[in-house]
Amino acid sequence: MPSTMIRFLFCSLILIVGVSSSLVAEELRVWHDQNGQEIRAILRKVEGDNVLMLKDGKEFLFHMSILSDEDQAYVREWVARGARTARGLLALYDFGLASGSTVKDVSGVEPPLDLQIDNPKAVKRTKGSLQIHGVTMIRSIKVPTKITKTVKGTGQLTVEAWVRPANLKQNGPA
Repeated sequence: MPSTMIRFLFCSLILIVGVSSSLVAEELRVWHDQNGQEIRAILRKVEGDNVLMLKDGKEFLFHMSILSDEDQAYVREWVARGARTARGLLALYDFGLASGSTVKDVSGVEPPLDLQIDNPKAVKRTKGSLQIHGVTMIRSIKVPTKITKTVKGTGQLTVEAWVRPANLKQNGPA
């Protein structure tokens, strides 16, 4: 049941999806575009969906969508890390990768708590979102010890989720 699964995710895991913000970086790495072409450049700045990179002393501003799915996920993770406090963060999920049955924990808090989608046919993955349209379980692959220990010790759990309903004209209670 999708509603049961959503309750499970909200009760068990800290769920955070990308943000947009203006940040500055100085990070040299090999980037890939959607066609697999490589470019070695320094990430200078991210403003919304626009990325500013420095290559051979020249700045290039372009829309993030030309980057590979993996590099787009990297940029979103980097923006998310810089846009909020990491104090007390236990798990961070970015749904930027458009395929696969694993949702990676990118919090940097060991051990990682990746999620497994049991029935990938019941979900649709697009850049930046995960849509559940059938029966499936989305659960941690490992026992979520880092979360349960903290919750038992503090008696507190904060969950941040950016959720957009597919249908705004529904009947009945929410």
